Formats: sequence, structure tokens, C-alpha cells
Amino acid sequence: MLYQLTHQLDRTVDLALVTDGSGGYRYSTLAEEIYGVEFTNEEVARQHLPAIRKQELMAGGAIVGISKYFFFDQLDDAFTTDVDPVLADTWDAGWVRQRLMGILWDGDYDLIIIAVPAALGGVFRSLTAKLNPEVYQPEGGNALFVFALPE
Repeated sequence: MLYQLTHQLDRTVDLALVTDGSGGYRYSTLAEEIYGVEFTNEEVARQHLPAIRKQELMAGGAIVGISKYFFFDQLDDAFTTDVDPVLADTWDAGWVRQRLMGILWDGDYDLIIIAVPAALGGVFRSLTAKLNPEVYQPEGGNALFVFALPE
């Protein structure tokens, strides 16, 4: 869908990523040979993964046609479906909200698309119920929330 927006409809697509990408290192064993980094060592992985994942995201984004990237670099501490401790103790939630609102305000966007892991779909859906988004969630897949902004 993003490729079609940028290439067929000549629209601009920006991307904001809240986490630093340092989590999930336990599943990076196959990448150890590619990058020459011991990703199964938590300290080493958390030091190197954020930069590698940003490079990979931007390489894919170049194909899709992403114009701007906004990296919030909030710690990707551990898998959880309970957002309360993350917002209270792990992330600087006030800064994230303020930064995101600034981006949305300054960007003059016509459409906002938010991809949320399936495990958090229900949590996010309850937070956004007042905005009445269109919600697309393939069986077992990630939830995709699409907000068409008013004129």
C-alpha cells in the first residue's frame, strides 16, 4: 500500500518509529554471520542492533519511497502486552506524545496509518476508539489502523 501511495499516486510517506529496535536479539542468531556481531549476547546486541535495524529499515524505505524518518529511540525492553509499565517506566511517554503530536501538526498529513503488533491490537484499538479508525487485521497478522483526517 505504501509503495502505491509513493509511486502510483505520487504522495509523500513519512515514518515514525517509537522503539530503538534493541529487543528481539535472541532471534537474531542467523544475522550473526552476516554482521559479524554476537547478537545472542544481550549487551553486545543492544549496542549494535538499533543502528543495524535503522539501516535495514531505511534500505527498505528507499524502495518503498519513504521521505522522512522520525526515530524516537525508546528502549525496546521486552515483549509485553501490558503497555502500562512501558509508558510509566520504560519510555519517556510524555516526550513521545509531544514529539508525535509535533510531527503530526507540522506534517499537515491527509492520512495516518499505524501498524501495531497483533498482541497490542486490542490495547491500541481501545485507545483510539474515539477516532473511529478503519481497522484492518488479517487473520493472525498485525493490526493496521487508518485514520483519514478531516479537511
